[in-house]
Amino acid sequence: MNNRNQPTQARLLVAPAPAATPTHLNVCTVEEYENTGKTQKKWTRIGAAFPHKEGPGFSIELRAFPVDGRLVVLPPYTGSDDSRNNK
Repeated sequence: MNNRNQPTQARLLVAPAPAATPTHLNVCTVEEYENTGKTQKKWTRIGAAFPHKEGPGFSIELRAFPVDGRLVVLPPYTGSDDSRNNK
């Protein structure tokens, strides 16, 4: 069937929306453990880091302290990456 008499629909090219700058960062601790002979990691969110309004730097609020003293600070989890479970 000939579609010459039907109006053509122009495809709209829409650029993806820029990623929003997070207003905070998650503070986590990572514990390694063995399960059935495999080393695995357990991520626990223990606080948040907020950028200073006056200049460079962050304020960090913790609900717990890691036993090993190691903190990991990451942007908020969006659910699109399965590698960061339990966050």
